[in-house]
Amino acid sequence: MLKLKHWLVLALSTCLFTEAFSQVNVRIRLGNQPDEVMVRIKEGHYHLIAADRDGYALDTVWHISHEDKETLLTIKKSKNKVVVFMPSIGALSFDELWLIPDQRDIDPSFIIAGVASKERWYQDGLHMFLSQPDNQLTVVNQVALEKYVAGVVESEGGAFSQMEYFKAQAILARTFAIKNFKKHLPDRYNLRDDVSSQVYHSRAYFRNAEMIINASNATKDTVITDENNLPLAALFHANSGGQTAKSSDVWSKDLPYLTSKADPFSVDQNSYRWEKRIAKRDLLNVLSRHFNTAPTDTNLIRAWESFTQPTRKAYFNYNNQQLKLTVLRNRFKLRSTFFDVKVEGDYYQLIGRGYGHGVGLSQDGAIHMSASGFSFKDILYFYYENSHLKNLSELLSKNEALRKLVIQNSTGPLYRHHHW
Repeated sequence: MLKLKHWLVLALSTCLFTEAFSQVNVRIRLGNQPDEVMVRIKEGHYHLIAADRDGYALDTVWHISHEDKETLLTIKKSKNKVVVFMPSIGALSFDELWLIPDQRDIDPSFIIAGVASKERWYQDGLHMFLSQPDNQLTVVNQVALEKYVAGVVESEGGAFSQMEYFKAQAILARTFAIKNFKKHLPDRYNLRDDVSSQVYHSRAYFRNAEMIINASNATKDTVITDENNLPLAALFHANSGGQTAKSSDVWSKDLPYLTSKADPFSVDQNSYRWEKRIAKRDLLNVLSRHFNTAPTDTNLIRAWESFTQPTRKAYFNYNNQQLKLTVLRNRFKLRSTFFDVKVEGDYYQLIGRGYGHGVGLSQDGAIHMSASGFSFKDILYFYYENSHLKNLSELLSKNEALRKLVIQNSTGPLYRHHHW
């Protein structure tokens, strides 16, 4: 009997977790704290809800529908308040505002202007509040995890119609979101919509959107982990140049699943070759300052002009000292650190391979693998050594702190008594 009770409790808790997990949202800051945004409903029905700074709903300001063609919300900051203006109700000031979709709608969405140079199209909800302590307008899209994943895959590399590649990217986007879930929690969101997190320019809706959404759904609840069953650093770049870089070649930390290895799948692909012409004076000035010598140092010049990379290197060495090649990449805006030096009069012509930092998955290589018949598992296991594909709900069930954060993150404004 005790065993039966224990089993029932376990089954109930599993069901409750599965139900909660199916509603997981992520909170993505849109833009860089704009002065003003304009929002209109694209699909579905929404409730504009005012809340206080403790997160509790105060009142429903307005019910808005995609059928209301004339309705346009203008939201901006005024002193220490969020101000919303609608032609039908005028201007109203609140501590915080939520735009919450009605539960009857399958795929609610809205158009927003002001967070980027062009209008963008997003799904699910919107939260607007003033950041602390700088008191700036912050606009956060609270969106279902899988919708976010599809939007990231399209924004980061959705131009190529390769299903297995899209599946691999979906798993990486999902893994990144979970691994970095707490990155901006003190600021009341999880991630940003730019390269500091993952690029997320909109919902998936361009030419490959259906394939991308199917790829996200096909890999739903799947993340990639290291040998300790922890979400790994899901790093990727455009093209490895034929050899990936290990993580410590670019950053300080050496991760065992991010190694340097030959990558034949990236050779001669889309972003494989590049060249950059740099004045000798400019480049030698940078080198001489680093090595504490004169720009006319003939030994330094000889060492630099004979610099080649039959295989990928992390440093340029001179006089028992090292210069990390990432310094040159950043200084001269090079596509990669994988290059050879050629002398052309008063210039150095850098003959390069690859595009990006070179760590983790090469997008060109993954696309080539997908087109050649490799599966998303083949792709991921090739670029992330000794990695494992895991079920996210199982992973969260074993991490109570993260599980609670994920579920709490999926709530909207709090209600003291009832929903409006």
